[in-house]
Amino acid sequence: MSKYDFEIDLSLNTSTGIILNKIRDHSVVLEFGCATGRMTRYMQEKMNCRVYIVEYDREAYDTALQYAQDGVCGDIMDYSWVQRFGDIRFDAILFADVLEHLPDPVAVLKQAARLLKDSGTILASVPNITHNDILLKCCCERFDYTPTGILDDSHVRFWGLENLRELAEDCGLTLRFVEGTRCPTGYTEQFPEQLPRVGLLENILNERRCGEVYQFVFALDKDPAPGRVPVLPESRIQSHVYLDTGRDFNPEEVIGIVSELTENGYHARWETENYEDVKRVRFDPVELQGCILRSICLRQGGAEIPLICPEGHDLGDGLLLAGEDPLVYTDTLPGTGPITLEADILLPGQAYLKQLEEAIPCLLEEMERRHQKQAALYDEKCRAFQALQAEQELLRSEITRLGCRETELQEHILRLDEAIEEKEAYVSTLQSNITALNDELARCRVDIGAYITLANSKDLYAMELERRLNRYENNVVMKLVKRAAGILRKVVRKVKNRIKRGGSR
Repeated sequence: MSKYDFEIDLSLNTSTGIILNKIRDHSVVLEFGCATGRMTRYMQEKMNCRVYIVEYDREAYDTALQYAQDGVCGDIMDYSWVQRFGDIRFDAILFADVLEHLPDPVAVLKQAARLLKDSGTILASVPNITHNDILLKCCCERFDYTPTGILDDSHVRFWGLENLRELAEDCGLTLRFVEGTRCPTGYTEQFPEQLPRVGLLENILNERRCGEVYQFVFALDKDPAPGRVPVLPESRIQSHVYLDTGRDFNPEEVIGIVSELTENGYHARWETENYEDVKRVRFDPVELQGCILRSICLRQGGAEIPLICPEGHDLGDGLLLAGEDPLVYTDTLPGTGPITLEADILLPGQAYLKQLEEAIPCLLEEMERRHQKQAALYDEKCRAFQALQAEQELLRSEITRLGCRETELQEHILRLDEAIEEKEAYVSTLQSNITALNDELARCRVDIGAYITLANSKDLYAMELERRLNRYENNVVMKLVKRAAGILRKVVRKVKNRIKRGGSR
């Protein structure tokens, strides 16, 4: 079984689909490299064409011949087909993925042109050797052949777009048109896994007209009139619109937009008539890299809606979106009516760098304004910090003063305790002067009440200080204050108890 035997695909992003769409029904067709006859059968059964084939592989040839009028099994470069089909004039001669396998495709095309009707066309497809993936591999110092694809290990000839013009001239034919199939950068067989982000280099390569063209499909004929301008797929990126219908921006309410390359950058356009539930709109021009929005306009019912750009820098002639998640969004949608968004996006590349260079003075001014704002904020924070330090020093001084006062109180209590003990020793000798002693004791009670009040007042003050000092670092001192207050209360209770015992006597 040939490695080129696969199901036919008639979509317009395949070489077979493009070629078959160029052939008229009831045509007489010569097909080179037909493999097992997938195109042969389609042309014979669906288009009522008379198809003649040339195929090198015997097994594939025998399968395809059942759909053909006649055929030749052999090497195309032997030219036995020239004699076999010399009396037939063909409407179309096909070289679908064949010319790249031939050592001398010019000689083969010249011989094939002799079998064309005057109005006939040669239709061919060849891989694009200038695809971005090939160039990126070269930047990685690699040039890798693969079993199939652009660098199929059986390919001996390669072409870029301009080489096709030279090929037509060498054959004495006219290049009538060039179209192409497309494969995004990083998704060909050269990169079996998704290509890592290569930033600036990838964006520059994507600006090339043929950077993502996978195969060229072209037509050659005998008419000396110039061919039309080639129609090739433009480079494109994926943009996204997020809709907030009451659940904030979320991955379930996102719309993908294909933004195609134009002379002003990648152009994105989106519109919707279903506006009733939409409360906000967010636009992500590109993913995983920064960009410049050369222009952007969001309208609802004909009125322009202002957009918010959290990370934007005004360039004067555009908006620089830095970072890996560039976005703009609306705060609210105040009106009703259909919503339309249009934007021109510039990715990092030559034009991007040029615009940045022109905008450097504006950027420097904006950076200076931001710096001044940050400097003013820094000065304000410094002043607040200095005030906090001054308050902290006052609190530390108060703590020191309270510590000294605590020592004085303890010494006074000790002296009182000694006096009480002395009075207890001589109490038997003081009975005669009990009235005077009671008066003295009453005064002592007043004094002790004052001390108790003072101690309670200090407790409350210490609690207030502790509340204020919890924001600072000196919790150890406050614990000492609490402990001292506790000792003071115990001593006072002891004094009161002893006085009571003295009074009862």
